[in-house]
Amino acid sequence: MKKGIPALIAILIIAALVTSAVILTQNTSEAKLPLEITTPEKESIVTSPEILVEGITTADAVVSINEAIIAVDEEGKFSTELILGEGPNLIEIIASDYEDNEASVLLTVIYVP
Repeated sequence: MKKGIPALIAILIIAALVTSAVILTQNTSEAKLPLEITTPEKESIVTSPEILVEGITTADAVVSINEAIIAVDEEGKFSTELILGEGPNLIEIIASDYEDNEASVLLTVIYVP
């Protein structure tokens, strides 16, 4: 049984390396399209049910926030107001362009009335 353990460890290491290579490849393609969220900060705790989401990307990007398309101005800036539910709220921001580049940010904002 001890002879099989090194082979199993080798298989697990190879599987981890392949998985890491796939993840690095995906992140490299995402790095071509900038996406910065200026507000809110990750894991913010707020006391108002309305929150402003603002960010910047490239001017030719298409941005969606929680699946709603948001206008991007000529400088690449975008903003929208969201209504939060009580407790934790997930906010998914996705930017994509016509060259199939994509970047995304997932924020959690906690609304405490």
